This record gives sequence, structure tokens and C-alpha cells, in this order.
Amino acid sequence: MHTHSVREKIPSEILDGFRAMDPNRTGKISLADFSHLLCDCGEKLSPKEFQNLLKEANVRPGQTWINYDDILKIIAAPAPDY
Repeated sequence: MHTHSVREKIPSEILDGFRAMDPNRTGKISLADFSHLLCDCGEKLSPKEFQNLLKEANVRPGQTWINYDDILKIIAAPAPDY
């Protein structure tokens, strides 16, 4: 995604999508809505991929809201070059 985000404005488009799910502009989205967006819409993540993303984002068990700016930084970051 990082390669595409250099040519396109993907982070701002994703941020717009998160903001659409955040009518009060709190900067947070419910974990249920986030899961729905990533696992049920478009190019779906598998449950394992979704759990790995949450782990990378340091989402704690029982947490119900996530800061979407923090998630966006993880999603748009360049992949490590092994």
C-alpha cells in the first residue's frame, strides 16, 4: 500500500472513510465498525490478518474504540524489506 500511497492520496481517502464513520469527530471509530470495514467490505481481510493488524496497533483485549489516526499510520507505513 505504501507504494500506491506515494502516487495516490490513499491515506487521505482512508481518513475520509474513517471520518464518515465518526460523525462527532472524536478521532475514534468503534472496533466493530473497523472490523466491518476491513473484513466485510472491498478486499476483505481474513480474521487472522485483522487480528495481526490489531496486535501491531497495540489494541488491548476488551478495547472497544480505536484512534483511526494511529491505525492509518500503521496501514500506510512502508512494508519492511526482508
